Amino acid sequence: MQVVNSAIITHNIVMCANMFVRKDGKILVLKRSEHKKIASGFFHSAGGKVDKNEEPLQAAKH
Repeated sequence: MQVVNSAIITHNIVMCANMFVRKDGKILVLKRSEHKKIASGFFHSAGGKVDKNEEPLQAAKH
């Protein structure tokens, strides 16, 4: 079995952008892999880290 994110890396400050996608009365949710070390199998909104000098809206669009 392959473990993803086997080493936990901590940061002082990490900005994240999350978004909710709604279509035809439904909302998109994602389920994290069961192989992730942190929050495996949890459901959450789409999103991710915002790069330095990047606007959160622009990060969400990518």
